[in-house]
Amino acid sequence: MIRENLLNQLSQLLRRVSETLAKPTPENACASCFSCCTARGLTQHRVSEIEFALVEERVGKEAADRFRTYIAKKQDLQGNYLYERCPNYDWKTRGCGIYEHRPFACRVFGHLKPEGTSFPSGCHYAQRAKAFETKNYFDEVPGAQELRFLSREFSLLTPPVAAHYLDPEQPSEVDVSRLGQTDPVDRALLLQLDGKLEEAAMVLIEARPEQPSLYLDYCLASLLTQLEQHETACALYESLVENLPERKDFHYYAGYHALQTGQRRVARRHFLETVEALPNHSLALGFLGYMDLQENRWVEAEVWLVRACVADPENPYFRARLQLIRERSVGLT
Repeated sequence: MIRENLLNQLSQLLRRVSETLAKPTPENACASCFSCCTARGLTQHRVSEIEFALVEERVGKEAADRFRTYIAKKQDLQGNYLYERCPNYDWKTRGCGIYEHRPFACRVFGHLKPEGTSFPSGCHYAQRAKAFETKNYFDEVPGAQELRFLSREFSLLTPPVAAHYLDPEQPSEVDVSRLGQTDPVDRALLLQLDGKLEEAAMVLIEARPEQPSLYLDYCLASLLTQLEQHETACALYESLVENLPERKDFHYYAGYHALQTGQRRVARRHFLETVEALPNHSLALGFLGYMDLQENRWVEAEVWLVRACVADPENPYFRARLQLIRERSVGLT
């Protein structure tokens, strides 16, 4: 339901953006050039995951897969692009084959451009586009802020590929060139970069009533994890699990924080939910073994810890606890 709602919001946003921007003259200005619809035409093509998902839903999975391959500029063993031009370009009509569902970047192209960038030689838009500073992207480009909001929310719908602890988003991995003070998540990330974790958390807490967002809650929960505010973090992760039932990995977070506050029964329930969906989630397995060990449930603890060691053989804590159990078994014989 959330996915469908987000895709519908994106479709409406893209339509509004097209209506907001003035139509080019001539109408099909890119038809004779289409240089920017080629792998060599632009240094980078920006398309978000939610936009790929919209193409898949409205056009088809094959079209979305080809488009993803093109955007990634994938090459064969000889170094040739798998798609020299966008697979959505239609030679018969001399235009975009998915025009109604084309990405945001294609819609704003030609109308605005970051300072320091240029158009291909002879481009119809070369002298017509309004230039803006990169740092002002979300303020200058119509719909950019809303697209980012939808992209963030959509990103939470996809569980991590690896069945292990999902580290909170690290500020060092974020492109700070577009971050600003108008968006609370941006402000929080900038504060994190300065090591001001408590201030960053407060920014998100204050923004929650006015800007309800699952992504904001996720960022706040990650911050509270670092600040060891376990009770509030547990409540946030339980809320995220309730709203995003497919994110079984969030049960691990809830279990971890529940355990830190002494809620052992709640913690066990969340860890069991985790390993039922993600059988190789090493840390959830390890915590189940650790809890059974504390309760003198030696046989059960050994089962969990053996599984944890198989999932993560390099973890010294798993090996040490398993060794403790086996030494006890030897001592009893």
